[in-house]
Parts: sequence; structure tokens; C-alpha cells
Amino acid sequence: MLMKQSIYSKVLTTQVALNIVLMLFIFNQMNIFFFVFQEILLILSLLLKKKNIFLSIVFLPFIFMYSYGLALYTVVQKNSRLAVPIYIVYFIGMLLILIPIVKEKFGKIKQELLRLIALIWLVVVTLHTVGIFRIVTKKENELLYAINASGIVYSFVTFICVYILFKIWGYNFYFNLHVKNMGIRYYSIFILALLFVIWYSFFSVFLGLAQSSDEIFNNWNFSLINPRYSATYQSSIEVILNALEPAISEEIVRYGYIIILLTILKNRKYQLQWSIFISAVFFALSHISNFFNTDQAFDNVISQIIVALGLGCFLGVLLLYTGKIWINILIHFCFDFLVFSITDVGYLTVSVFRQNNGWILKSGIQLCILLVVSYLLMSLNKNILKNNIEKLVG
Repeated sequence: MLMKQSIYSKVLTTQVALNIVLMLFIFNQMNIFFFVFQEILLILSLLLKKKNIFLSIVFLPFIFMYSYGLALYTVVQKNSRLAVPIYIVYFIGMLLILIPIVKEKFGKIKQELLRLIALIWLVVVTLHTVGIFRIVTKKENELLYAINASGIVYSFVTFICVYILFKIWGYNFYFNLHVKNMGIRYYSIFILALLFVIWYSFFSVFLGLAQSSDEIFNNWNFSLINPRYSATYQSSIEVILNALEPAISEEIVRYGYIIILLTILKNRKYQLQWSIFISAVFFALSHISNFFNTDQAFDNVISQIIVALGLGCFLGVLLLYTGKIWINILIHFCFDFLVFSITDVGYLTVSVFRQNNGWILKSGIQLCILLVVSYLLMSLNKNILKNNIEKLVG
């Protein structure tokens, strides 16, 4: 183990040194002050050595990811014929960049609260706000362009990094937890939960498209949902990839939040409730980034945050009830797929009850429904939840 840590330490030191050189290569692509700031941080990381754990955790992943993406983008700009082969190694390159720092720096964090903060920083800030460089144009390769634009590669990197971190930190990672004492009651509640998911997915979409109260529960116009004519994306493959990306990354991160929170709140009253709620708050707040990286209206983003709070509670309880991350990923994907499949006509007719503040009513109704169902799911089979939590966090 000590030998492995020593190797990762040497690799990380080499990475920092190489990154200083790399920054010089892409100097003309950067703001001068940003360039100087990053160079200083990299040099300090080399000089401070073992004392730089927090400096490394906060800045190195961001600098590595940014400079790596910008360097590849710079190469492609000079020779477009290299676009496809460069993108093929893009995923592997990100893992080679992040794994040494994840193992050498993040892995040394001992306190659960700091681990929670570090996890938020790594996957939410570093992986999803660094920016996706358009390495491949749509004309060069439509499929790779869609993969690049969706950020699906980042979701797999998130999955691997969280898995590695959990193994290092000593937490259990179950993609498909075997649930004990399953019986008629367990399956009945699970089937009811799935039926609710199916109903709610369509209900939430048509609630936003309803022109009158009669259209909330019936008279659903399914012609307004068609991934081939999405108002948001240009093809069905883009709809699929952009729905799959948050489904994978956000559900893996949700698992990470909940496990660490359950550990922090172990033997505390309302351990389950607080863990679910706090993880849902993190999930909701992550949608604030839509203010900056999309052209969505203010009220639409606020509505997303409100609904995400309720959805986060429901998916959190469902995750602990089933113990299966893949079920959450599938549900999350289907929900986003429906939302992203709304056509131009659908968006042009959006006006809940033809009111300017319809979004408040829409998000409020959804939040109340999700919170009530989350409470019921949490209350109906407490023994299953208790047994699963004990297996997950000991």
C-alpha cells in the first residue's frame, strides 16, 4: 500500500511539472491574469509538497482538467484532421489526470464532513463547471459531437472517481445491493412506487403544457412529445445522451452524498430524514448552474430548483429502499428524456392556466406531491430501510 501511494505521489508531482509546461504551450489561449494565477498555484504545489493537501484538492483538479481540455482544443484548431482520434482518447486522458490526485490527495481526507465537501467540489465544481471544449464539430462527426456536447464522458469519469474514493475512504459501494427479507409487502410498495413514477413523469410534463385545469389530469396531447423534433436538441441521439448524462452522474453523486450523510448522522435522531433532505438540497442547488451555462429564463430555473428538491427526496428514499443505483439511473433518464423531448409547439403553448406566475403554481404542486409520496414511501416499510442502511454504513 505504501509503495502504491509513493508511486501516485511521484506521478502527481510529475503531472504538476508537466502542467506548468503545458500552460506555456496554451498561453495565447488564456487570460494573462488567469495564466499567472494558475502558474503560481502549480509552482506552490511543487514547493509545499506534503503541506499542500487542501491547496491541491481545491485547485489542482480544476487546473488539470481545464488545461487538458484547452490543450486538446488548441491542437484540433491547428489540425482539424486530428479531431476524431483526439476525442477517442479524451476519456482515458481525463482518468489518467484525475486518478493520481484522487488517490493521493482526496484519499487522505479523514473527516466525514470534509469528505462531503471534497466530493461536492470534485464532481460538481471540477467535473461539471470546467467547461466542455468543442473538440469535434458536428460536420466532422455527428455522433462524437453529440457525445462531446452532452458531457456524457464526464458522467462516466464521475462514476469511476466516486467509486475509487469510496473504496479508499472505506465506504461500501453497492450498485445493486441485495435486499434481505423481501416479501409481498416489499414488492407491492416497489410496484406502487414505479407506477407513481410513470404517472408523475407524464403528469409533470403535461402540467407545464396545460392550458386549462381540464388538461392537468386528462386530455394529454402526446404529439407534443417527440425526441426527433425536440425544442432543446437537434436529434434523438442528443436527447438520449443529454438525458443519460445527468441520470448517471447525479445518481452516483446522490449515492455518495447519502452514504456520507448517513455516516455523519449515525446514531442520531432522524438520521434517515436529515440525510435524505440534505442530499436533496444539494441536488436542488446544483441546478443553479443553469443560470450561467444555459439561456433558460429565471423563473424556469427557479422552478427546476424547487421541483428538484422534491424529486431529490423521492429518489433518495427510493435509492435506500431498493439499494439499487441502476433503478434510480433508469428513472432519472426516463424523466429527463420526456422533458427534453417536448417539441417547439409544446414550448410555444406553455402557460399553466394562462397566468404569468403559472410556474409558481406548477412547481408548488409538484413539490407537494413529491414530498407526500416520499414521506409515504419512507413510512410504509421502515424495516427494509433500516436493514439497508445498516448494510450500507454498518
